[in-house]
Amino acid sequence: MAETNKDDFWDLSSLVPKKRPPVQRRERDVETVEIEFGAPEASRTETQRGRGSLSARFREVTGANVNINANVNIDRNININVNMTGSSGGGGGIDIDIDNDTDTDADRLRLPRRESVSRTSRTTAEPILEYEPEHGLIKRVRVMQWPSRYSFYEQFRFDAKRYADVKGHECEKVDFFSYTPQYRQMSKAQLSYYLWWRENARAGVWLPASFSYVLLYVYEIINLRGVIAPEDGVRSLCAVWLAYREKDKVLDKYLSEWVADYCLINRLQAPLEQLAPILPAVLEAATLKEFYMSGDGGSIGAGSWMDLSSDYHWQKSKFALEEKTADEYKRHMPGAVGYVIERRGDMLSRGSMREAVVSRDAFCGSLCAHNVKCRIDIEYLSYVRSRELRSTATELVKYAENKLRSCLGIKARLRVGELAPDLASLVDEYFAREFPTQFYRTKKSTRADGENSDDIVFGGDYDGSMYEALSVGMDAESAAEIERASWASTELLTETEAEADDTDTTAVADAVEDAVENAVEVAKAEISDDVSGGGLYSRLDGDAAGFLRLVLAGAGVDAQGEYCRERGIYADEVAARINDAATETDEIGDIVLEAGGDGGYAVVEDYRQDLE
Repeated sequence: MAETNKDDFWDLSSLVPKKRPPVQRRERDVETVEIEFGAPEASRTETQRGRGSLSARFREVTGANVNINANVNIDRNININVNMTGSSGGGGGIDIDIDNDTDTDADRLRLPRRESVSRTSRTTAEPILEYEPEHGLIKRVRVMQWPSRYSFYEQFRFDAKRYADVKGHECEKVDFFSYTPQYRQMSKAQLSYYLWWRENARAGVWLPASFSYVLLYVYEIINLRGVIAPEDGVRSLCAVWLAYREKDKVLDKYLSEWVADYCLINRLQAPLEQLAPILPAVLEAATLKEFYMSGDGGSIGAGSWMDLSSDYHWQKSKFALEEKTADEYKRHMPGAVGYVIERRGDMLSRGSMREAVVSRDAFCGSLCAHNVKCRIDIEYLSYVRSRELRSTATELVKYAENKLRSCLGIKARLRVGELAPDLASLVDEYFAREFPTQFYRTKKSTRADGENSDDIVFGGDYDGSMYEALSVGMDAESAAEIERASWASTELLTETEAEADDTDTTAVADAVEDAVENAVEVAKAEISDDVSGGGLYSRLDGDAAGFLRLVLAGAGVDAQGEYCRERGIYADEVAARINDAATETDEIGDIVLEAGGDGGYAVVEDYRQDLE
């Protein structure tokens, strides 16, 4: 007996869990079943039915008796017939068919419900829509399914379809606020006012509204693809944008992106005509600026074209800010550049643009159901990233401002680099028309575009060459050779005069030398010991700052030459360095030294006070 107990002690079978019988797999029933919903009991309050009960508020707002028959299958396709009768129906019935996933041409971009979704990358996803726009800078558009499924905004799209045709009735204004406004967040009074406000908005009457109402209306248009025609949708988006952008500034940022996405997905052109009054603001806010632009810049106006394309902004010029010349600048700078764009826009467009590709998430930041949201790849000609185009635009704007300054009698000039002769001649034509007394015409010539044109130059007593900017390039060896030859000629002339009258020549030479030395000493005395202060002088080395002070003190060509010889520098070189530094300062932005009548340099009088 004892032996048997010992053997049982080591038997562990009782501790092993018993095996459960396998669960038989059940077949999944996919048959459609019919469910009838009766009207809710009258005794139940809205609180008891739940704050999210949209049917109760739908019935209360519309004043209708609602009978709902719904067919629901396991695939989550819902077909609902709503028969409404009551006081708001005028004694008749309203039949509304709502399909949670209406399969129309405009709704073709949605993902199939039963199809599994893979997280495809941007480069390998197959496009569900691909096309090449006919006009503008957009070359190719590829629309792809959203790579992952989400369901938290599907109810909003269902509710939007439900309320799409509901008429609003006049009621008192009620404020509403939500970061992500939805129908289920509104009370009965808020929903009633929204429907009344929307009724007026569709008729072009813009009642006072909280920003959340405006945002809900925008979300509604975006999500009702298949219910609202794309042309009507973009027209409504632009209309509400124009109506409320002054009150709600953030609309520029939101709708400049969402309108572009809406048009690209629905193969629509940019609504430039409707957005013309605010196009400069749209271009400033949009990330894909090229969508709102044509290839020649004509669609956006000369002012916006200059702002986008030029590295130099004439609005910051000293003379553009002065009261006596500000109006002329505002009129003639866009006028001159616009004149060039109208006639030779081809020189400023596609040939010099760089191709680029961008991938963007449609309706980023908006409330957007899964079967509406897409990913868009766009191939386009970059207007704002093309170096050659920006260089041409910058020089064109500078050249136009120089001509305007000439006509206004301003001596200061901007340094202009290489600019196509045809573009320069068009600028001259514009100012010859606007300021005829400043120009005269010479013989006929033929431009590159095949049109005949008069050569236009400055007329009257005006000598344009005296006020042109210094040459961009300089050959130091040539300058040194010219200076050596000049001194050699001076020595020969001095020796010849000395032989004729040694006494008089010596006296004159001594007097000249004393005068030069005195002028140099006086100028040096006026040069500040500290030339490293703010402004222009902080950008100059000691030699350049001293030369500028010397010229500012009124020293002539002899004193300037003496100063440069003592330091082993050339006057032309140091003057070029001073002008380069002056054009880079915010205070001046122009050259400050120009050729004087005695062969030396003189200070541009417009900036004398700034330099002193």
